[in-house]
Amino acid sequence: MADPNIVNIKGLPRVEEIVDGNFLIVENERGTNTLDFVNFVIGPNNTSFYSQITNLSSALVSLSASCTSLVLDLSSSTNAQILAVNTRITSLSSTVTNTVSGMYYQTGNVDVPIGSRTSSLITIVKPTSLLLLAADDITLTLGSSAFPTTIPYMDAGDVTNVGTTTQFSVRLTNNATISAVKVRYKVFKPYTI
Repeated sequence: MADPNIVNIKGLPRVEEIVDGNFLIVENERGTNTLDFVNFVIGPNNTSFYSQITNLSSALVSLSASCTSLVLDLSSSTNAQILAVNTRITSLSSTVTNTVSGMYYQTGNVDVPIGSRTSSLITIVKPTSLLLLAADDITLTLGSSAFPTTIPYMDAGDVTNVGTTTQFSVRLTNNATISAVKVRYKVFKPYTI
């Protein structure tokens, strides 16, 4: 039969965790004592993995310094690139603003007399002398279907720019023999001021 005055550790009630306010029993040369768990400290000399913790700590400090350096380099590079993009956008904005000031649009008719293949000189007034027109800028269409084989056209030398006016003549591939031929012209071109 078990002696009721003898208590073994196995017979004590158990706890699931040790928290602040719990006590540990410590035996030393001064006797048996209690130690609050909040004061329970394991020093470097009592751990086998202290050197690994020290190495990890050093590596973490080095990694942190590298990350800081990379972030600063990236930030500097990004700021420089954003500044370059802003400068380019400003430049493009200025270029676009100065490039297209308006669209010039003009239409009209010209008659090519009977027996002729060239019209009289046409003069149109433009909003600015900087708007230079060429033969490619003027679209010609025949005003009548009575001359199916006749096509209106201009040579490069048929267009002259003088100040704010442009003068041009219209040519036909065949003579207008029955009646005068009406040719429509249209000018549509962007310009700058």
